[in-house]
Amino acid sequence: MTKKAQQQVLVLGFFLPADKPEAQKTPPVYRSHARPDQEITTGRLDSLFVAWDGKQLQVADPTSTIDPLQFDALHIVDWSINVELSYAVAHYLQAHNIPTSNPSILQANPETKLGEMIRLCQEDIPYPKSFYAGKSHKLVALYEWAHQTYGLQFPIIVKGTEAAQGDDNFMARSMEELQNLPVRPTVRYIMQECIPNQFDYRVLVIGGRVTAIIKRSRTNAESHLNNISQGALAELISIEASPEIRDVALRAAKAMGRLDHAGVDILANSDTGALYVLEVNRRPDMAGGQPEIIAHKLSALYDYIATL
Repeated sequence: MTKKAQQQVLVLGFFLPADKPEAQKTPPVYRSHARPDQEITTGRLDSLFVAWDGKQLQVADPTSTIDPLQFDALHIVDWSINVELSYAVAHYLQAHNIPTSNPSILQANPETKLGEMIRLCQEDIPYPKSFYAGKSHKLVALYEWAHQTYGLQFPIIVKGTEAAQGDDNFMARSMEELQNLPVRPTVRYIMQECIPNQFDYRVLVIGGRVTAIIKRSRTNAESHLNNISQGALAELISIEASPEIRDVALRAAKAMGRLDHAGVDILANSDTGALYVLEVNRRPDMAGGQPEIIAHKLSALYDYIATL
């Protein structure tokens, strides 16, 4: 009879040095209490990088030989410390038929741009090439990995995974600019390809219908931001004349479970015309913009409420 191979288990966490009072969280303890038919490999969750290359997701640790896909099972220690990264890793391994001992991670509601990226890409929603590192000080290493592995080129966009209204959102045109970005150590960032554009669209979805498409055009030639809060001009465009934008917005809102009320930000590549979803905002500003736009948005909201 052939002896059964050992189960290969990957344990990821934010492990502490062995001389700390919380020593039960150290890798040796996790390894020493395994069953005889298990082999435990430990690693730091925040050492992992996440990539979406436009076709598939990948999670990797460029600094080690650990390949998450070589394991039979995953356990994440204290996954609530970094829900967005835990969510990405668990979904990536599940897609490759590797189970996690923390299946509740898979049911988490994506609250950040990284979580949205995972959900949208799983549903084949067009999304810019994007890359993530668990720590803000690893952005240079993240770019070097993305450049070497996926051909990412400057200029790039770096934005906080929980940022809104254009805050913590930067463009870097060179390595020097990337190294000097005013990123904050308490903020986690996502890095994206810079898609050429002159404007974007905020698509308002209410009650499962597209009720407004707002074209937002920036007025500051030195900025890459199309946010109205950053000075962009807004104008309503025809819903009926924009079927592709409407379709992409509804698919994105449905993928995020936000068909009741969402603001879907869509960017059009000015060279190719290709559309990309940037964000599915669960709290779109209903009282912002020019008076006629506010009136349109709020009228659509109250028409929906009248059907309840």
